[in-house]
Amino acid sequence: MGCPELEDLEHHLAGDLDGEARESLSEHVATCPTCAQRVEEISENLQAIGSMREALRAVTPEPDPPAPERIGSFKIVEEIARGGMGVVYLAEQDRPRRQVALKVLRPGLTSPDTLRRFELEAEVLARLQHPGIATVYEAGVTSISTAAATDRVPYIAMEYVRGARLDRFVETHDLSIEQRLELVARIADAVHHAHVKGLVHRDLKPGNVLIETETAGPGRPKVLDFGVARVVDREGTLHTSTGQILGTVPYMSPEQLAGDPSAVDLRSDVYALGVIGFETLTGELPHDVKKKSIAEAARTIRDDEPRSPERLDPRLRGDVATILLRALEKDPARRYASAAELAADIRRFLRREPIQARPQSTGYQLRRFAQRNRGLAAALAGLALVLIGAAIVSGVLAVRAQERLEESRRQADKFAAVNRFVEEMLASASPEKNPGRRDVTVREALALGAQELDDGSLADQPAIELGVRATIGNTFRALGDFDAARGQLERAVRLGRTLFPGGHEDVADSLNKLGRVVVELGEYASAAALFRESLEMRERLSGGKTAEAAATLNNLGLALTEMGDNEAALEIHQRALELRREVFGDSHEDVASSLNNMAFAYYRLHDLPRAEALFRESFEMDLEIRGELHPNVAATMNNLALVVREQGRSDEAEPLQRRALELEREIYGPEHPKLAVSLQNLALLLVANGELDEAGDLFAEALELERGARGPGHPGVANLLGNYARLYEKRGEFDRAEELHGEAMAIRREALGAEHVATLGSRFNLARVARARGDKERSAESFAVLAADARRILPDSSGALLTILTEYAMCLLDLGRRDDAEAILREAHTVGTNGGGTHPRFQEVVDTLAELEG
Repeated sequence: MGCPELEDLEHHLAGDLDGEARESLSEHVATCPTCAQRVEEISENLQAIGSMREALRAVTPEPDPPAPERIGSFKIVEEIARGGMGVVYLAEQDRPRRQVALKVLRPGLTSPDTLRRFELEAEVLARLQHPGIATVYEAGVTSISTAAATDRVPYIAMEYVRGARLDRFVETHDLSIEQRLELVARIADAVHHAHVKGLVHRDLKPGNVLIETETAGPGRPKVLDFGVARVVDREGTLHTSTGQILGTVPYMSPEQLAGDPSAVDLRSDVYALGVIGFETLTGELPHDVKKKSIAEAARTIRDDEPRSPERLDPRLRGDVATILLRALEKDPARRYASAAELAADIRRFLRREPIQARPQSTGYQLRRFAQRNRGLAAALAGLALVLIGAAIVSGVLAVRAQERLEESRRQADKFAAVNRFVEEMLASASPEKNPGRRDVTVREALALGAQELDDGSLADQPAIELGVRATIGNTFRALGDFDAARGQLERAVRLGRTLFPGGHEDVADSLNKLGRVVVELGEYASAAALFRESLEMRERLSGGKTAEAAATLNNLGLALTEMGDNEAALEIHQRALELRREVFGDSHEDVASSLNNMAFAYYRLHDLPRAEALFRESFEMDLEIRGELHPNVAATMNNLALVVREQGRSDEAEPLQRRALELEREIYGPEHPKLAVSLQNLALLLVANGELDEAGDLFAEALELERGARGPGHPGVANLLGNYARLYEKRGEFDRAEELHGEAMAIRREALGAEHVATLGSRFNLARVARARGDKERSAESFAVLAADARRILPDSSGALLTILTEYAMCLLDLGRRDDAEAILREAHTVGTNGGGTHPRFQEVVDTLAELEG
């Protein structure tokens, strides 16, 4: 047999191997001088961390007790992994029903300090919500009996990932260079998410990355075991197991191997990503240390240059080799500053764009341009033969090319400066940077960064300040703090207009970001104006055929939908979809978003079959690309459930809506305003099914979230109040229902205006409740005034107008005014016909007219 991995030797010493594996490894060690030396070194290190060695000795003489049948709310299925410190079981959770990986500390290794640190680990891991990171569902403490005593043992329930280790997956799949690079980029995305949350992994290696094999394409990576080293390090001790000291030496950065904890930061993870990338692409490590002693391996990594990737595989010549070697720089200051920068450079290469890791000479820029545009480059080459004498024109073009190159360099420098500021700002959340605090949140770190800007830290670099304020504002928006987001983005826009009176992409970007915040605050007309200004600027600067222009179009469509201009919104979303397909191809997450938004416009226009088809197309595309645990996937699932429910298929809709809500709770946490939509959609379905008590709890939770995040006067609060009132209508509590509809109308009138379709909707609800409670005369009077206003305000094909007229006619029939009702129904029939006859109430009009005429 070949020499075993260090971790296998560690498990051998800890007594974790048995049977043939133990005998085979023992025979190999007895005949292999290299492995014998490594075993001796591992033993010395075990001795160096005496307390752990004593704990291991205490446990290994007697076997662990058999696996318990249950731990908390989890039924144990089987053991799937075992180490010196813990056991991992495959388990089934009772509610919600799902399989999980249950990590349990081994009995005999617990102490009050260990329990406290394990709880801290669970709390830290729970911050991480990313499709590329195994999700933590629950943590707790259980009792497990041993021969000596009954121990209180902590556990963490995590997402169970069905897949293979990264290195084994790559070995068994015929992946292209591009597919391997995309895997590395996705791993870097997940690591960057952890860095933003203030965590450094410190033990990245192929064994801590599983590739889900039940997915289409080259597989989806999941990074495991985040946060453990950081949690323990903040207590001032060594790592949590010998594997983290010895078993990952080939993936350790030089500063880690030097033993200075203060020198280890997120760039150490970047180095490990470089090693992982090198191995994924070449099948070899950058330093050949597998058969070296620990001390010799550490010296090699610290002192020797890594092997050349292109010598191992000539296909890696050029940009790929440059990217890998940049990540593997021995000096952290010369590496990529973040995992996000590494991922961005990989994707620049995949798009055949210039990478940032090398000096961007004019020749290099032109080569990358030619690779992106092979047909155009060939045509230009032929044209050059004809125009070879046009030296003056060529000179002008050269000057312009140089100007564009210089602008590209300025943008790269600015991006790097913005990134450095943000990284330093987020680092303030770590205990090392803020020793008096262990619970600094990202929100607080953002506030500290904003205060630094207000104090003038970037006053002499206004272009950098513009980028930083836009980043801080956008992050506040993602956290649901819309007022803080608006303040930062308005400052960014003002600064940009001063710096670039003729317009600039950074200004257009800030306008777009500000528009998104203003949408969240319910000021839809103002948001639409910001999106239009951003779009006009992008079209003027770059022709408008870009991903950024498509995103701005998409956001404009969303604002128009909220304004009630659904036909205009549909046209804008169609433009955005076409542009995104032109930019990204037919399968892309942005294409999926546009399909979802087009579907919602059709839903608002009451074309439910077409809306359902587009929602399904969007959902299936997004699920394949992003995985289930992603905000867009959950939102589209929610929308699909809504349109299915409104077509009378509640049994199909309810599990979709419950799953969407469950996913959003996992993604956003329990207090994010994004949950309000899913909460009220599920509540409405339960109201329709007569499950009023659970619906009431969901409405109350949604209302608290919506008011807390957006304030009591937001249109979203009005929407929720109107839906909440339906529960009281179902109960026959019409006074309370009327009170809620009245509150909703007051909010809409103030925020949206008296003639907005949503305000008309609140008036309609009040008239309808009056009819339901038996006050038919008052209802008819209200409907008469409402119908007159609706005819004046709404198009003659409007579904809202059709609904108002239909309900008015039914109220007149209640009063015995048959001729008046028939006249109103004929008007409603005309409106419905103008709208294509697709509105759900159109058939009711047709049937009622037939009865009256029969």
